Amino acid sequence: MSTRNPEADLFLHHVGIAVRDLEAAVQRFQEILGVSRVEYEDLPDRGLRVAVFTLGPVRLELVSPTRPGTALDRFLEKRGDGLHHLSFGVRRWNDLWERLQQAGVRIVDGPRPGAFSPRVIFTDPRDTGRVLLEFMEMPEEV
Repeated sequence: MSTRNPEADLFLHHVGIAVRDLEAAVQRFQEILGVSRVEYEDLPDRGLRVAVFTLGPVRLELVSPTRPGTALDRFLEKRGDGLHHLSFGVRRWNDLWERLQQAGVRIVDGPRPGAFSPRVIFTDPRDTGRVLLEFMEMPEEV
C-alpha cells in the first residue's frame, strides 16, 4: 500500500438525494439555496436523471428514476424522498480497493461508469454505518 497520505486523495464530492419529481425538487432547492445554475445528466442504461448544484467544493445531486423497477425506484417506494448516498472523490483508485478489502467492506454495485466519473462503486450500507457510500474515480489533478 502507498505511503502517500490518504486524506489528500479522498474528498467529499457530493450528497445524493433521491426524489420522485426532479423538476419540483430542482425548483425547491433553487429557492432554498438561492442558486440558479444546475447541470443535468441522463443515465438511460440505469433509468436515472441527475440534477447537480455546485456549492463551493461540494455538490448536491438530486437523483430521480426515469422508469419503474430501477434500484432507485425501489428505494423511493420503500423510503420515500430523502438522503440516498454520500459520494467521495478518489484520486488513488487502487489504494481505495485495498483499503476497502482490508476493512471488509463489500461492494454492491460497480465498478461502472457513473454521472461525472469514468468509474464508480457503491458499498454495502451494512458495512458503513447504514449509509450508502459511493466512491468516484477522479483524475489526480482535480
